[in-house]
Amino acid sequence: MTRSGRWLAPIGLFTVALLVRLLPWTTVYEGARTLFMGNDAYYHMRRVRFGLRQFPDWLDFDPYLNFPTGARPIWPPLFDGLATLFVMPFDAIGGLAAAERAAALIPALMGAACVVTLYFAAQRVFGEAAARITGAMLAVLAAHAWYSQIGFLDHHAATAWFAAVMLWAALRWMAPGAPRRNASLALSASQAGAVLLWPGMLLHLALVEAGVVLQALRRADSDEGAERFAQRAWGHLLAFALVAPFCLGQTWPQWGEYSANVLSRFQPWLFALLAAHAALSAAFCRARPELRAGRRATGVVLIAVGAVGVSAALLPGLLESVVDAWRWLGKQETFQSRVIESRGMLDTRVGTSTWLLQRNLSGFALLLPVMAAALLWQGRREPDRDARGLVALWSVGLLLAALQQRRFGNSAALGVALVSGWAVYRCWVLAGRQRGRVAFRAAVVLATGLALTPTLRAHDGPLRRSLARLGGEPMPLDAYQQSRRNLLEAASWLRARGGGDLASRAAPPSHAVMAPWHLGHRLLYATGLPMVVGNFGDDLGPANFALHRRYMHGDEQTAVQQLDRVGARFVVIESLNETPAELRGARKMYRRLNQGPLANLGSHRLRYVTPLRPRTQRTRSYRIFERVSGAEVTGRAAPGVTVEARMLVRAGDVAIRLQNEVTTDDDGRYRLRLAQASGDALRDGWQLSAGEKTGTVEVGVEDLTGEHTLSGPDLR
Repeated sequence: MTRSGRWLAPIGLFTVALLVRLLPWTTVYEGARTLFMGNDAYYHMRRVRFGLRQFPDWLDFDPYLNFPTGARPIWPPLFDGLATLFVMPFDAIGGLAAAERAAALIPALMGAACVVTLYFAAQRVFGEAAARITGAMLAVLAAHAWYSQIGFLDHHAATAWFAAVMLWAALRWMAPGAPRRNASLALSASQAGAVLLWPGMLLHLALVEAGVVLQALRRADSDEGAERFAQRAWGHLLAFALVAPFCLGQTWPQWGEYSANVLSRFQPWLFALLAAHAALSAAFCRARPELRAGRRATGVVLIAVGAVGVSAALLPGLLESVVDAWRWLGKQETFQSRVIESRGMLDTRVGTSTWLLQRNLSGFALLLPVMAAALLWQGRREPDRDARGLVALWSVGLLLAALQQRRFGNSAALGVALVSGWAVYRCWVLAGRQRGRVAFRAAVVLATGLALTPTLRAHDGPLRRSLARLGGEPMPLDAYQQSRRNLLEAASWLRARGGGDLASRAAPPSHAVMAPWHLGHRLLYATGLPMVVGNFGDDLGPANFALHRRYMHGDEQTAVQQLDRVGARFVVIESLNETPAELRGARKMYRRLNQGPLANLGSHRLRYVTPLRPRTQRTRSYRIFERVSGAEVTGRAAPGVTVEARMLVRAGDVAIRLQNEVTTDDDGRYRLRLAQASGDALRDGWQLSAGEKTGTVEVGVEDLTGEHTLSGPDLR
């Protein structure tokens, strides 16, 4: 094959993968604005926006989070720093709008680069034909395409790419022949970059290290095993040097000093421990060359146990970090159990037991353990058996992680593509050796198509929308897309009430927004207002997260206390299309602010409602309330009767009825607290009644602040 011919396959795979990931462009680029996918993309863009003005400084403390105390974002700065560098030229030419459009392309470019990287990794172990099949499969697997689609500006788009680089470097280092020091250094550099990108990549690192150590232990020659351990010792020292500046000295009020969930002393300790273990193992192999492989393995394992034991004894915080990491992976935290990404791939709430798994990773995921076993068996006597062992370990390990938390499906797609790409190629070769090879090969193609059908269907909606847009045909938005626009419209209303400068370290506005935690990142970026809680949940500290829960679950008096405690002026409420059991209580604020008519609100002034438009059952709508003192209206009626106050509120093109009522005391006096100004009415203002007696009261906007008492009509 010519030099130019060797590049046709990777260029073709990059192009196909990029086109697949660009399919949702119609819901990302809308006129002059860019609508990012997901929630986390908006906080990544918030940090990029800050970096564009403050580079090389990064946002290590954000006063807009966890208001009013602020908090440190738990994400490492690597992804946002790379994204900032990428969009800088576009920002210089076209400003923030151009930077946002360019930033939306980053995940698609990373996803396509990941496909090419995996192609080269597969080529090293399985050959050219299997590598092409592997790349083509990863290009269309929905789990990987979802996280790397246009607009999904999230570090998970980069984690799969870094994982592919890590796997490629490990396979290169494990290749038969003389050990390669440069490959070991490349492997360690990729491991350091991976944990600086996302601390959750420790799982990927562990799987690769397990395969590397097993290969070193399998070497028949003790000198070769010692040499490989020595190379890894130098590699781990390089990784230590790369991560230490970003980790040492970090303090987290809500995390221990050795927490594995954030950048802390844990990552430098880990690489130092791996370096020490590799160096001691190399010395052990050189000191006892007469030992057989089994006894060498026992010695290496004992060295590891001893190193971990000494560390645990000297550093008691390590045990706590292991417990925290396990609780996170096992979803034993209250917050993690609510995050959709933390749910497993076998979640029956979205379909049959395997529907989500096949949609994200294809039908091949169901056969992965069998295919991995066949891969090991077929290559048990091959020179590359160690590399095959790493591929099998990686694939099965990450599939199990994806069954526990679907966010790992992004990386598990690499293993599914690798093993199924090899399996399809082997079946093709074996079918070609049969008498009816045409029929057998047709069966292989048919079976492959059937296995890929569930994941190909995931691209149907974006493909139809793209074709419709290119053909000039209108394409209705689905419930998610319309809900996203509804929220951003509500955010625009809030932005007009005074947002801060997200590109500077200036103090934020003095008032915050109380909203459901899963809306926090989008609202922060779109409004420029600080949030009481956000998508980081209780990872920024449990106090505000618990306060938000008390607000949503309490009565109005309790709710107002929570708002005042954190200085929240506005409250954003999302429609309860499917009311959770925990929010069904009639007195709970989240339900009361959702229902109609709005009853007995004395401190929540309705300011905004999502405009009326065709809605599906799953489309979310939003209401915004303002915290006010309310106006107390007093008057007289017959003793022991019910006095009602009613008003029809105008909020854009939506009309909502308000209704307050109270029973008069023994002297016939009533006291009503009203949170809405008469000027907010669609017509007539506040109407009061007691039996057949009626009257009106005028409530001005200025009456809603401070302590104002108004005289109501005499209803005797």
